[in-house]
Amino acid sequence: MELLSDPIHDTPILPGATIAGGLRHYLTQRTVGYRKKDEDADSIMKILFGEALDEDKGNQSRLIIHDAYTESGRRSTRDGVAINSKTRTAKDGKLFKLDVWEAGAKFDVCIELVLHDGDDIKAYKQAFATLLKALQDGEIPMGARKNRGYGQCVVDSWAIYEYDLRTITGFLGWVNNDLSHATPQFIEGHASYIDNRQRVVLSATFELCDSLMIRQYPPPKDDPNA
Repeated sequence: MELLSDPIHDTPILPGATIAGGLRHYLTQRTVGYRKKDEDADSIMKILFGEALDEDKGNQSRLIIHDAYTESGRRSTRDGVAINSKTRTAKDGKLFKLDVWEAGAKFDVCIELVLHDGDDIKAYKQAFATLLKALQDGEIPMGARKNRGYGQCVVDSWAIYEYDLRTITGFLGWVNNDLSHATPQFIEGHASYIDNRQRVVLSATFELCDSLMIRQYPPPKDDPNA
C-alpha cells in the first residue's frame, strides 16, 4: 500500500482529500445515523462538501482543505493476511505488506469555510465547529483500515480566523494570511450539530486461557526500514 510522502524530504503528506473524506463520513453519520444514506439534496453535509450530480453538473465544496505536511514521521512496514469473512480464518495466498507512518507524526492542518450571502451562516458555522471539535476530541480517524485501529489522530488546538472578503481590510487579510486577530471561543460559541447516531457500547474484561505470543522478526540488513 503506497503512502504519500514529500518527494524531496520523504516526510509524510496527509492529503486534503483524505481529511475531507473523514470529515464527510463523520458528518453524514451525525446527520442520518449509522449505515444510512443522506437523501436530502439540500442537506448541510452536501452543501459543505459538494456533490457530483452528473458529468457537467454539481455543487462545489464550501470547505477548502489543504494538504498537510510534516517534518517528522517514521515509515514502517507491517505484514498482514486477508481473512475469510465466513470462516474467520486466513485466506490462502493472501499475505500482504502494509506501509504505515508510525504514531507521533504531527501535521499542520488548514481548513477554510467559504460562506456566501444568503447562506444559513449560523447552521454552517455550527456544523463546521462540530467538525473541529470532533477532530480535537479524536473522534475522526483518517486513511485506510480504520476499523483495524489505524489512522487515529487528535488535533492539539485550533486557531480560527474570520475574514470578511466584502471589505478591503478583510480581503487583504485573507490574501496576506494575516494571523494577528484570531476569533476567540469559536467552537464553544456554537451549539453542537445534530446527532442522529444510535449505538450501544459494551464493556467487557477478557482473560486468556493460554499464553499469547507476539513475534516480530527484524528486517533484513538491506531493508530501508532496518
